[in-house]
Amino acid sequence: MWRCLPLKLCLLLLIIGAASRYTHAQEIATPTVIDVTSIPSVGSVATVQTMQPLDLHQVNQQISEIPGAAAPDWKVIQIKPATGQDQYFIRESPTEWKYATPEKPATGAAPTEAAPTETTRPAMPVQPPVLWITADGSGQGYKILTQLVPPDSGQNSWGWPEVGPFAIHSYRDTQALQDLLSNNPGLIIHRGGVLPDEWFHLIRGSGRPYVRVRPTSPNQGLSGIKGAARLGDQSISQDRARIISALPRLNGGLLDYWELSRMGLDWGERAGWKGLLSDLASRSLLDQMVEADSEVLRTELVTGTSDVVFVIAHNDADHRFIYLPGSRGKISYDDVGSMRREVAPDRTIVLITCEGGRENADAWSLAEMMVQNKLAKTVFASRNKVSAVNLPAILNDLLKNGGKLRDTLDKYDYLQFVMRVAWTNFDV
Repeated sequence: MWRCLPLKLCLLLLIIGAASRYTHAQEIATPTVIDVTSIPSVGSVATVQTMQPLDLHQVNQQISEIPGAAAPDWKVIQIKPATGQDQYFIRESPTEWKYATPEKPATGAAPTEAAPTETTRPAMPVQPPVLWITADGSGQGYKILTQLVPPDSGQNSWGWPEVGPFAIHSYRDTQALQDLLSNNPGLIIHRGGVLPDEWFHLIRGSGRPYVRVRPTSPNQGLSGIKGAARLGDQSISQDRARIISALPRLNGGLLDYWELSRMGLDWGERAGWKGLLSDLASRSLLDQMVEADSEVLRTELVTGTSDVVFVIAHNDADHRFIYLPGSRGKISYDDVGSMRREVAPDRTIVLITCEGGRENADAWSLAEMMVQNKLAKTVFASRNKVSAVNLPAILNDLLKNGGKLRDTLDKYDYLQFVMRVAWTNFDV
């Protein structure tokens, strides 16, 4: 009996080992989907838990076994193995997936092991690259996609260029953003949802050119976005600029009280508004302005040909109306939303109005409406309150001192929103 014990023990161990291997194989073969995040106008990013990293030589077969992987809106899969680094896969076609490097985008490193079908990634250029950022979510639910691409890249596959390191980050991973900014990108393109404050303030404080792409704009294209962004690098020719002003009309007496009250402005601010108008007049800026009414505004936005259009106005606290001077009443945001062009012209709109670029999930900002409706290829606006005190300095710098649009407006906390102007080569 004792002689048989080692044999029985060996058989038992073999059975346990086989069962363990079978269970382990089952765990690898049936990965668990732990999160699916929808990125507007891009598709979904799926996060999958596995026991081991995927075999890069069998990646398409293994991904096909992931529950839900056949969903047409899945564009990126993040594999989180029990051991080792996360892996990222980008959808090439309904059944083909391409491995994307899991290293930080700042390194520009290639994967340590490549699938046989993977193309070699070009080295990052010496000149500053373009940094793409796509965000979705809020609070701890943020998922941020980043990619550095060569500045001369013309490819844009469902919002992501085909070359350049790629990664997914949480809103807390500000070190990843600092690493990306250390590459001194020549342009930062942000699309998708509103960035978390941690990321937004780092970008704004970096001094890099930053543009905001409306995610539901009808067209796409990296070259188009860069072309629209470059409009912000121009200096303004006075004879190619138009200034539409809805500043309060103050002529003295009780009519001033009525004007300020009608516009929701405090009577105690009358001296400040009078001083502003006087300052503009002393710089010969007031005589360059066209007083706004609904028809003047519509004509200029829908059919005007000026390279740069300034719209100076006060809006109500609920962001529903823009007040017009004198007895001209007000124009609603819905009215502005009805103004459209068939093709976005090579022009820039500068919105000098409070929170003209404020973004939220419930309503479009004035800047977003204008970009979406192709009234211009690019719009500058602020997310915050705008001080009218700065108006003379802004106009003087741009119209008389030859200041560049983005450089000047950036000092006063304006953002640049851009139009997408070339169709994507990947259906979404």
